[in-house]
Amino acid sequence: MNDDFKLEAEIFGRYLLHGKNPDAKSISLYVDAMNLRPAAAIGRDEKILRFILKNKWSIGMIDGALAFSKKKSVVRRKILFMSAILETRPQYAALFLQQKRSWFYNIYIFWVGCRAILKMMCGKLILVFF
Repeated sequence: MNDDFKLEAEIFGRYLLHGKNPDAKSISLYVDAMNLRPAAAIGRDEKILRFILKNKWSIGMIDGALAFSKKKSVVRRKILFMSAILETRPQYAALFLQQKRSWFYNIYIFWVGCRAILKMMCGKLILVFF
């Protein structure tokens, strides 16, 4: 079970850090959190989690779809656990803090929003099979 938690931490961490690998301490904290406050995936959530662990490319789409359709999903809860851990780690704090940006950043945000909607729709299609 701890190996599953470790794999989850690595995948969720990479997703939240935009491709960067989380450090060993962040992974350890995630494993400890899952052991202390287990978020057991059962039924459909278990199938979705297994799919994500085998198909890492799908996490953004599935996370987007679950954010709109099933906010209390165990998969979303696990992602939020990892997000909370990474936000408190000093080496990753700058990724989560507000920064001063030029007005061109608004164009980028528009692009990211459009991409998020597309990912959410693709995730909905994937979730049809679960």
